[in-house]
Amino acid sequence: MRRLAALLALFAGCGSSGGGGTDANRAYREAQEALQDGDFERAVARADDAIKASPASAGPYLVRGKARQGLGRLDPAEADFSLAVEKASSEGKPIYHFWRGLFYSDTGRQEKALADYDIACEGQMRRPVREYFIECFRQRAKTYLA
Repeated sequence: MRRLAALLALFAGCGSSGGGGTDANRAYREAQEALQDGDFERAVARADDAIKASPASAGPYLVRGKARQGLGRLDPAEADFSLAVEKASSEGKPIYHFWRGLFYSDTGRQEKALADYDIACEGQMRRPVREYFIECFRQRAKTYLA
């Protein structure tokens, strides 16, 4: 849980908005804020609203996945991380693999984590996102050595 809290500051710069109209954007921002405040139930509810308003956007699925992970609902969290990766591939944002990799690492699935980190780190080499560049490679190395 401490690791989740430590990474939420990094998450704030994730960059994918809820997309769609202002209702989707507002719901997405409120979901992010609730997640950062540790109010996981509210984060899930607001992410649900953002997904209903803009189902093609990756960000709300990521927020909902992190919130569900925080609540210990690991199967639905994994599904949300995978949906975020799927949606983000159309947005050209491999960084969502980083977040799913963290989830896999946190749940003891190192091989899956490494596969996602490989994709995220390769994407960082092509299109670096400052907030993630070092962290992506650090997490990959940490998982590899574990």
